[in-house]
Amino acid sequence: MTKKSAQPMQPLILDTNGVVRFKANSLVTYLVNFASQSNMGVEYLWKQLPNIPEEDKEQFAQLIGYPVIGFGDLPFVSTEAFTKALKQRQKLLAKEKGSRK
Repeated sequence: MTKKSAQPMQPLILDTNGVVRFKANSLVTYLVNFASQSNMGVEYLWKQLPNIPEEDKEQFAQLIGYPVIGFGDLPFVSTEAFTKALKQRQKLLAKEKGSRK
């Protein structure tokens, strides 16, 4: 994991499969889907733009709705951002559990 993040944190959601992930941005999702249909996936974009700042890559992972578990395994994610996401995940799961009672 890398140093401190300079970007805002996306809100978290619980998807229909019970996975806590970042709330995807619909415009970013559309653009990624468009790139994928053009035989350019996210990996292709990373290779073409190697000078993207780490904090922008971190935020992009959030904007595409990346699961919180696994977010910390990405090489460009800061310890601070992953820790914050885990804390928000715990709060969301506790709130969800409380609403089921």
